[in-house]
Amino acid sequence: MDAHQITQFLDQIERLWVSQVPPEYQIPALPVAVGALVAGIVLSVLGAKLARFGIACAFGVLGIMAGVLLAPGVNLPEAVIVVLGALVVGGLGYGLFRLWVGISAAAFFGVVAVSIYGSQAVVPHFVEYDPAYRLDSTCIVSETIVTDTGGCDRFDTVLSDLRMWADDFWLYVQHRETDVNRKVLGIGLGAGLLGLLLGTIIPRLTLIVVSSVVGTVLVMSGLAGLAAEFHLDLSRAGMEHGRFAAAAGITFLLASLLLQTLLTRQPPAAPRPEPQ
Repeated sequence: MDAHQITQFLDQIERLWVSQVPPEYQIPALPVAVGALVAGIVLSVLGAKLARFGIACAFGVLGIMAGVLLAPGVNLPEAVIVVLGALVVGGLGYGLFRLWVGISAAAFFGVVAVSIYGSQAVVPHFVEYDPAYRLDSTCIVSETIVTDTGGCDRFDTVLSDLRMWADDFWLYVQHRETDVNRKVLGIGLGAGLLGLLLGTIIPRLTLIVVSSVVGTVLVMSGLAGLAAEFHLDLSRAGMEHGRFAAAAGITFLLASLLLQTLLTRQPPAAPRPEPQ
């Protein structure tokens, strides 16, 4: 997949989003870019160090939600149920930390592996794809079925049309790549099992790698979004000068890996006092 194909792919994704999603459902680009940049910096610096605390807090919130849902059917005060739910579910998140790291790593490794395969076997077909569901500025209209254009501004209608378009595209990919389903499943499962194994055996190293990679991607995406918001097309410049963009991303990634390794390093054990 060359730079020209990547540019075409990004242009079609942007066109699909702008033309098919109603304006009231489109999130402004500036807050998304700033949020991605801030989240990426936090993940790149403190992702591994705060992972256990973050997982416990996330499970605690789930426990609170579960307590609110279960409180009407339990003969106890709602506050007690909510506190118990937060403590029990949050404790599960804290105590089974290695398991959740393994599951998260499995999802991450699977997505990365499938994305790498898809960039070579699927994305080039996206560029050349001639859809059965034609795209226009207001709605996806089938060549054989005339849809109600009055309902194109409804979010559920847009989702349904996009789903039909995605199904039709995947049928096209299956026609061009006959074993694509088997390869996607095999690659995803294999990478997921590897991530699960690494996450449960060496959670600290796995967290450092995962949080650094995700943080770097968010930072680079946030910078590209800010540049686009201020009419500086860094994405195209990065395509034209791929080595410089890659060098910047790799430098930031290495700095994140080094910094998180130092921040999560266990302090040396205190020397035992010599017997008198």
